[in-house]
Amino acid sequence: MTRPRLATLAGAVLLVALIAGGAPAALAAAGGAATDAAMPGAAATDTAPTRRPLVVIVANNSGAETTDLLVPFAVLHDADVADVRIVAVTDGPVALMPGLTILPNATLADLVGPPAVAIVPAMHDATAAPLLAAVRRWAEDGVLVVSVCDGAWVLANAGVLDGRSATSHWYSIASLRRSHPRTRWRQDARWVRDGNVITSAGVSASLPLASHLVELLRAGREEDAHALGPAHDGERFAVRAADVAIAARNYLLPWRREVLGVPIADGVDELALGTTLDLLDRTYAVRTITEAATSPVRGRRGLRLVPDHVGGPAPATDRTIAIGAGDFDSLLAGIEARWDAATRSFVALQIEYPPGL
Repeated sequence: MTRPRLATLAGAVLLVALIAGGAPAALAAAGGAATDAAMPGAAATDTAPTRRPLVVIVANNSGAETTDLLVPFAVLHDADVADVRIVAVTDGPVALMPGLTILPNATLADLVGPPAVAIVPAMHDATAAPLLAAVRRWAEDGVLVVSVCDGAWVLANAGVLDGRSATSHWYSIASLRRSHPRTRWRQDARWVRDGNVITSAGVSASLPLASHLVELLRAGREEDAHALGPAHDGERFAVRAADVAIAARNYLLPWRREVLGVPIADGVDELALGTTLDLLDRTYAVRTITEAATSPVRGRRGLRLVPDHVGGPAPATDRTIAIGAGDFDSLLAGIEARWDAATRSFVALQIEYPPGL
């Protein structure tokens, strides 16, 4: 789920009515701070066939949703059940929405043979021809193709969901039903499998989905071709007048807005960093600036991060925050403590988060 930034009150009302995710300042700067032009590790050998299953998380360089990408990356990496690679559509950095820019391991052209699993997060552009062609080819080759949240738009645009059952972010379901009527859209499970395709509900469903993929890879066996994830009521989520008011208030009232410096260094937890930046951005009260002494920064799992500001603390920040727990409950509790319960609920709505899961 991705969203453009607000600029006016009219924009605030329209955007919250659309609730279409988080676009980072990094989008405008993508590539500007990258000094790793050769992208070590982006060679074909980095995705060559091995004895372990290869999982690729594909991302359009113009933007992929932060949590959608980083949760499966981190969970699968930590489980050590496969070789996990982030694969970009073309050469160059990938803007994550919101808050981060990363350097991928490879491009689609570097892949040698089909992966075992291909994961598609929500994208800034769900119509890129090379991306759609790759997803279509993988599905035809029997690859387990998995979409997270509005990554379903990519699969639908590729024709992969025709005649199948599928799900997506709660806000997109109505639009998907209109534009892709040959798909049976449902909202009663956190993820839905139909043959060799799995789709998930909104942003926070990335966690139970990634845990399920770990189980599949660890067991080394196929599940029911029509399996369902945990029960979920996607129809309970809806934009209310109060949500429009919260977005407008947090974005437009200067005393509620902050610019936060976020220092990062080698060894930073990519998942905690990404979820923190993602949820803070969704308050509409925060702009974050990642700061580092050098670029790129190598995360704990090897992911290379391009900071917004290089050479020490960024100027004109209101305060600096440290990255702590990156789980949804802790982050939402922190948002309520800093702002209010209404802002917490607004953020939970955007990530389709049912409390307690």
